[in-house]
Amino acid sequence: MKILYPEECMWELEYIKDITGCNCNSDLEIEKYNINNCNLLIEREDIVSNCLFVMTISYYNINIEEILKKLQPIVIFFLSDEYGIFQKYNYLEKYTKLFLRQYNHKSYTYSSHNIQIPLGYVSNFLPNNNNNNVTDIKPINERKVNCSFIGAKKSDRQHMRDVFEKNMNNTMIVFVNNNWDIEKLPVIPNNLFTLYNNSIFIIIGRGNSSLDCFRIYEAVVSGAIPVIVGEEMEINTTFYYGGYKPPFVYSDTWENAVSVCNNLLQQPELLQEKQNKILEWWTNQITNIKNIITQTIHQRKS
Repeated sequence: MKILYPEECMWELEYIKDITGCNCNSDLEIEKYNINNCNLLIEREDIVSNCLFVMTISYYNINIEEILKKLQPIVIFFLSDEYGIFQKYNYLEKYTKLFLRQYNHKSYTYSSHNIQIPLGYVSNFLPNNNNNNVTDIKPINERKVNCSFIGAKKSDRQHMRDVFEKNMNNTMIVFVNNNWDIEKLPVIPNNLFTLYNNSIFIIIGRGNSSLDCFRIYEAVVSGAIPVIVGEEMEINTTFYYGGYKPPFVYSDTWENAVSVCNNLLQQPELLQEKQNKILEWWTNQITNIKNIITQTIHQRKS
C-alpha cells in the first residue's frame, strides 16, 4: 500500500512514517509526488482505494479534488493550514474514511472522522530514529537548563526573551534565521533534541499566526515542558484535541508565565509529575492515531 507524499513537505516525513507505522510495516511504502506531476496520479488504477494521501496547502491551485475523487484514499493527511483560510480543503473529507489534519480552527466545521493531530517534529530530530520512544529521556532532576528557545525572532518572541532572561536563571534563548529549508537548518535537529532533552521548560512564542508550532511537540518528545502564552479562548481552541487538552504550562502573559515556571522550579515533585502527564498525553495521542489508522485500513480492506 502506498503513502503518497508531497516532496514539498519534507519537514514532516519521519513523523508521518512514525504515526502510520511505515518504518516497521513492510506493507506501507512511501511514494513521493510533486506539484508538477500530481495530476498524473489520476491515471493510476493501482492506488484507487488503496493508498494514504498526504497533502498540503501548496496544492491549492491544483485540481486536487478531482484527484481525490478518483483515488478515494483510505486516509487523507492535511498539513500546514496554520492561518485557517483554507476551509475549502476541509470538504475533501468526503473522499476518505479518515481525515487527519494539523491545526484546529474555530471558524471550521469538522465531521466526526475529521481529527486533529499534533504537528509533529522535524525529520532527524529524534535520535536513532526511535519511532516516538519517550522512555529513555532525562527526568527533570537530571536537566541542567531551566528554559530554552532556539528559533526565529518574530511575533511576541523578543518580549518573551526579555522577560525570561530578566526573571529566570540558567536560560538558553537564541534567535536564529530559519527559512524552513530542511537541508540548511541553523541548528542540526539532533543537536536541538540534545538541548531540549537537557531543558526543563521550552518557551513557545507565537508562530507566524497560530500558537501551535512544531517546537511544542519537539519539546514534548524531548521530555521538556512547553510554556504557551495567549488568551484562554484561543488556547482552548488551538489545543482542543477532541477534548483532551495537553497539560502544558499556559498563561495570559509572559510575566505571569515566568512566575508560574519559577514557582514550579521550587517544587521538583510537581515538575516531575507534569513531565509524566505530558508524556502520557503524547503517548495516548500517538497510540490513538496509530490505532485509528490501522482500524480504518482494515475496515476498508474488508
